[in-house]
Amino acid sequence: MIFVNLVRERAKMSTLASSGDKLFEDIKQERRFELAFEFVRYQDLVRWGDAVKALADKGKKIPRGDGTYFEFPDAGFKEKNWLLPFPEAEINVNPNLVQNPGW
Repeated sequence: MIFVNLVRERAKMSTLASSGDKLFEDIKQERRFELAFEFVRYQDLVRWGDAVKALADKGKKIPRGDGTYFEFPDAGFKEKNWLLPFPEAEINVNPNLVQNPGW
């Protein structure tokens, strides 16, 4: 935890005194702030096992701009989303490569 507090001190923020599960939640929150525009949030959610909860309903309702929504009931995080698909070009050049389930 000392490393988290070193970063927080450098940023003129108060130190963390948490431990255990609370410390892990605090570290995840710190990572979310620190890497907000680095496009790693999805990978973090999958890695930590939080994707099902955080992304369950994402994309199911998209605003049209007139107060109504486009609805996509099949959107959201699915079982197949635990693994990304292999690009078709890679499958074409390697006959031993099998596409991940669901893709």
